[in-house]
Amino acid sequence: MRPALALVVALCGLAALKASEAALPRDNARSAAAAEKDAMIDASFEYAVPPGWTAEGGEQRLTLLGPRDENTVAALISVRYVAPEDPSHKSADAYLTRLASKPTIPVPGWKSGPAKPLTVAGRKARIVERDTSQFTPPTAREIREVPMKEIHVVVPAAKGFYAIVYYAPRSLDKKARLVFRQFLRTFKPKL
Repeated sequence: MRPALALVVALCGLAALKASEAALPRDNARSAAAAEKDAMIDASFEYAVPPGWTAEGGEQRLTLLGPRDENTVAALISVRYVAPEDPSHKSADAYLTRLASKPTIPVPGWKSGPAKPLTVAGRKARIVERDTSQFTPPTAREIREVPMKEIHVVVPAAKGFYAIVYYAPRSLDKKARLVFRQFLRTFKPKL
């Protein structure tokens, strides 16, 4: 691997690790039941925390951290309400178009499927599945490629939309995907 490409790959992995670390439970983290109660009271959506998963978040944002693979890469489910004035995503269509675009940096194993219809909480949502990779540990000399599966679900709101993202190592995909499907059945948007 060329040194410049190796550096770029390592930096991408570092960003993914930082996102994963941000979702790690802390010593003073609330229990899953407390996080669920708070989110159901404060957030723009309701949900159920899957057994064995940890919830973190607040108003209009949630991260669920699931099991880890042999490389310590965790399965994640994140939910975020995207307001119409959000500068990073002008609309649900713009979000989906961006998902379908090839990455600016070549990612081994990257592949994106088309947006398909799906019903979530009685709303006409769209789903996009992608294959990608994460590199771990990102700061080590010897990094390992971890094949990953991403699923993006876009659920419309009265204004804006919800972005629900599933991100898991392919080695955990079969079990974690079942949890994700159950999570989608419990997701109740309020906007």
